[in-house]
Amino acid sequence: MCVKLRKSTVVVIITSWILFFIAAFLAYAKLDQMKQERLTNEKIFQQTTQKNTSQGVIRETNDAAETKKKDSETEKKAVEDFMKTYYERVQKNDLENLKNMVEDTNELTEDQKAIHQYVKKYKNLTYLIKQGADDESYIVYVTYEMKIRKIKTLAPGMTSYYVMKKGDTFCIYNNQKHDTDEITDAKKESQNSKEIKKLTKQINKRYELALKQDKKLKQFFEGN
Repeated sequence: MCVKLRKSTVVVIITSWILFFIAAFLAYAKLDQMKQERLTNEKIFQQTTQKNTSQGVIRETNDAAETKKKDSETEKKAVEDFMKTYYERVQKNDLENLKNMVEDTNELTEDQKAIHQYVKKYKNLTYLIKQGADDESYIVYVTYEMKIRKIKTLAPGMTSYYVMKKGDTFCIYNNQKHDTDEITDAKKESQNSKEIKKLTKQINKRYELALKQDKKLKQFFEGN
């Protein structure tokens, strides 16, 4: 038996289905929006985390570099203080304490005999400290003006030293015959640098000028 529905009933049913589909569509759209928002939030979180991590790594790297720089400056200051003490003892001919500062005491003794005999005083000392063959060694360039006994004019000069860390202090390797290949290579590389070549040229120019100005000084060094 076929039941004939009223027109109003059909309208209600169709309207209900339309509303159902609309509600379902809106619900799906809402869920999709929530999903997209969640994905976006996760992406933002990941990007923020990566950015913070990168910034943290950069900050740690910069901090480590700054710490290393400060440690290097502190160490070089300690080397300079060591060399200042060395020259104070050289001028006092303090052999007992000087022997604790060098690797070859016999070489030291021979050098001190000549220095004590001819050099009255070292003036205007400066210390240029460069890295040696490794992190615990340094090449120190000491410039000065020597007051030779019985000679008025000061003689400009420069001496290089190879200084190595030794416990809480340092030690001067004062005998080139004991140099390792690494030490020899480090010395050559340093001496061939533009900075040291320029400094050597300046000292030599001042030295030659001093010899021209004082015949006694020229005779002392050249024996003429």
